[in-house]
Amino acid sequence: MREQPFYDINEGTWTTGGVSVRFHEKSVQDQPASEAAGRPVYRPVVYLRKEMPGDRLHVVDRPMRESDKQEFPEQWKRYEAGASEKVEGQPLSEWPQVSRSQVEELAYFRIRSVEQLARVPDSASGPMGPLFPLRDKARQYLDRAAAGAQEAKLVAEKEAVEAKNRELEARLARLEQNQAEHANKKGK
Repeated sequence: MREQPFYDINEGTWTTGGVSVRFHEKSVQDQPASEAAGRPVYRPVVYLRKEMPGDRLHVVDRPMRESDKQEFPEQWKRYEAGASEKVEGQPLSEWPQVSRSQVEELAYFRIRSVEQLARVPDSASGPMGPLFPLRDKARQYLDRAAAGAQEAKLVAEKEAVEAKNRELEARLARLEQNQAEHANKKGK
């Protein structure tokens, strides 16, 4: 008979068979999206953390595999039931313009990324009013990043066209040289 999992309130994890198992979310930088946006872009990734009580040296904390859902179905169901809101973009905690206390204050308003902060409407002026200068900074930051990404894209396109032109010029030079050699052979 399989051992029933129980919740360890001190650790905030589910324990089964002596092994503590917890699914949780981490923000992981998405390199291609970051390069395209010209700024760090993060996406949520579900991780599995397994540890044996009393053993701090052997901890597994890795991206979740599909097989983990079958291996730990109770923990997965509980994670899904209480999974935090998935936020894509740059987490506020990774943005140097805000302090830790501001990150927590914005989380109270369910704002967890720079993109969400930039989209806060003027109509949210009530208790969020003092945070509007941060919203404006977020908008400026995203605008500068978008402009930088567009500039980087244009520079890359220009470099590609210049490389193609150099290649075509080299081919034309080779053709002209071959034609001149052919004419010299014909003339002899």
